[in-house]
Amino acid sequence: MQHREPIGGAHTDPSWTSQQIKIAINEAMDELTKLNTQDLLKDRNLKFRKLGGFQEGIPIDPKKGFNMRKRDIPVPPKISDSELEVEIEKLKQQISESPSAPPKFDLHKTIKKLEREVDQEFSEAVKALGLTERFSKLRDEVSKATSENQTIDPLLQDKIEKLNADFNQRLSAAPNSNKLQKKRDMLRELTEVKLLLDRNKETVRLKQKLKKKFDDVINNPRIKENYEALQSEIQRVGASSASDLDDELKKKITEFNKEVDLQLANAVKSVGLDDQFIKPGQNGSESLVPEIEELNNEVEKEIEILANSSTDFKRMIEELKVEVAKAGGTPDSESKNRIDDLTQKIKQSLAEATGSSSLKYENLVSKISGNGSLKAGESLTDDELREKIGANLNFS
Repeated sequence: MQHREPIGGAHTDPSWTSQQIKIAINEAMDELTKLNTQDLLKDRNLKFRKLGGFQEGIPIDPKKGFNMRKRDIPVPPKISDSELEVEIEKLKQQISESPSAPPKFDLHKTIKKLEREVDQEFSEAVKALGLTERFSKLRDEVSKATSENQTIDPLLQDKIEKLNADFNQRLSAAPNSNKLQKKRDMLRELTEVKLLLDRNKETVRLKQKLKKKFDDVINNPRIKENYEALQSEIQRVGASSASDLDDELKKKITEFNKEVDLQLANAVKSVGLDDQFIKPGQNGSESLVPEIEELNNEVEKEIEILANSSTDFKRMIEELKVEVAKAGGTPDSESKNRIDDLTQKIKQSLAEATGSSSLKYENLVSKISGNGSLKAGESLTDDELREKIGANLNFS
């Protein structure tokens, strides 16, 4: 509703003017009441610029800028501890059931959020313990040392360790010590889960790559042709076991095996893995070939049963492959310890699985060492014989 200004101007009728001011204020208040906080701030922001109180790109007068409202720094919402614990349990269950499947929520994003929360809790604990100044000074010293591309000297390292020890010793006195410790444990657990998932992903990638390489070797026309030729020759002579083969045919089979082993070794090397488990050209006593084959088949069956029935055994094998691949030719002490630990666990599982074959193995060792069929200086150690018997076993 519009009201005409009285003749002579608004100042001639103060009562009317007062009413118009009141109406204008009420309308503006009604308009602003409908806005939420963010919309209201945006409206004031635009109006201030429209009035010329602020112009983009032009430096602000320090006196005017001092009284201006500071920009809010968005604080990310905290993750509920109970919600996070539930998600961690779900992740563990998912990994045990399907290790290669991706997690159902953004694990990387969750870890980043949790890292920020741990930092925040840490800052609160430092402040509560009165260590803010010491941490600030030490942080400046470390920043200065790293910015000058210098290695941290022993004195500075000693300061860091002492302050860290002091903080850990006094942490229980901080009001948020339990919360900080709980979130630290959650972060550690989630980080371990992420590492395990990354390893599983790398394992799947390597398996696919290896499968492709092995398929290329097996489907090689020359390999196929030689294999079919050998198969035809074996069928022609009517051999039912290795003892029925003549020396010439045995030699051809040995040469064929060497060629396949060499190509498989090259395939393994091409994907960045070590090929120590492939040793072409290892020959045992000719008279013991059937017994070695029988023991090999028996051990292979027992290991196959173990591999198909035990998820822990499969997991250890895959982890060992990944660790060896990551370590390369020069593993550090940490990698070496992990590899040794996994190797011992796998050996223990194999020893338990192949217990029924132990007596046959010991008898075979006695025969090889006692019948003089191996030349002096060529006798195999127990480990070498075990390697020979299991050289071509597939644990996948």
